[in-house]
Amino acid sequence: MFIDSDQVTALYNAVVKPEYQTDKVSLRLKDSDKFKLGAGLSAGAELGLADWLRTIFPFLGAKANVKAEGTASGERQKDKERSIELSPIDTPQRQLVQLSLHYFVNLPERFKVVILPERKGDWLDPNFISALPRALVFVEFPPETPFVPMAVELGDGKVELIYSDLLESFVGPKVSVPKYPEPAYYKGESEKLSLARKDYWAFFRDNFSSTKALEAVEAKASGGDTIRWIDYRVPLGDEQPILHLSVSAHGRYHTGTFAYRWVKRGYKHGLRVVGTMKSEPAMNVLAVFER
Repeated sequence: MFIDSDQVTALYNAVVKPEYQTDKVSLRLKDSDKFKLGAGLSAGAELGLADWLRTIFPFLGAKANVKAEGTASGERQKDKERSIELSPIDTPQRQLVQLSLHYFVNLPERFKVVILPERKGDWLDPNFISALPRALVFVEFPPETPFVPMAVELGDGKVELIYSDLLESFVGPKVSVPKYPEPAYYKGESEKLSLARKDYWAFFRDNFSSTKALEAVEAKASGGDTIRWIDYRVPLGDEQPILHLSVSAHGRYHTGTFAYRWVKRGYKHGLRVVGTMKSEPAMNVLAVFER
C-alpha cells in the first residue's frame, strides 16, 4: 500500500549494501531451533522461514546451501551451515526484503514482530528503542484500530493540524471536549503530564469515527495539494502508551492512501506496518501492507 523508498534505501545502504556494486552479501545460519530451519535440508533446499515472514513477503523463496567447515582439537568436524546470498539491488521493495533478512539473521535482538493487542510492550521500552542499531519492527494492527490523523504538510510547505478538527466532529458541538495538556502546566511533574496526555488521547480512542477522520484528511488536501508527510497517533489500549506514526510521503501518493485506505480500511480490516523505532514512543514508517 505504501513504501518510503528514501528511508528504505538509506537504511539498506547503511547496513546491508555490499561495499562494491558487483559484490554479494552472504547471511549464514547454522543449525538452530531459533531460525526454525527444519531438519534434513540438503544443498539447494528451500529455507524454512518463519510463517509471518512468508505472510508479509509471500513471493520470497530463499535457497539454502550446505557446506562443511570448522576444526576442533586438530580433528576436522563438519557443521551444517545454510547461507542466503543477497545480490545488490536498487528497488526499495526488494531492499526491504533484504533488510528484513539481515535483521532476522544478524540482529535478532533488534528485530521484533508484534501481534497486537500485545501486552508485554517490550518493543515500546525506552531502553530497547534507544539502543543501536535502530530497531526494525513489524506490527500487526488488528481491525478497529483507531489511526488518528494528527497533522499534514502539503506540497506548498504549509502544515495543517488535523486532530484539533476532530474533537467536535467526533462528538458534536454540544459535548464538551478536553483541552490538550500543555507541558507548561506540569513543570517538574512529568508523571502527571504523561497521565494527562494519556487521558486526552483516550478521548480519541473512545469516540473515534473512521469516516470523520478520513473526511478530515481529505478536507486538508481538497485543493489538490500533494502530501509531503502525515503523522498519526494510535491509542494501543489501557496500560499502553500512545504510539506516534511518522509517515514521509514525499508527494508520491494520492490522498486516498492516507485517508480511505489508511484510516477507513485500516480501521475495518487492520494494517501490517514495518518501521524503525524512536523515542516517545514513535515509529518512522517504512512500509504498510493491507490485510
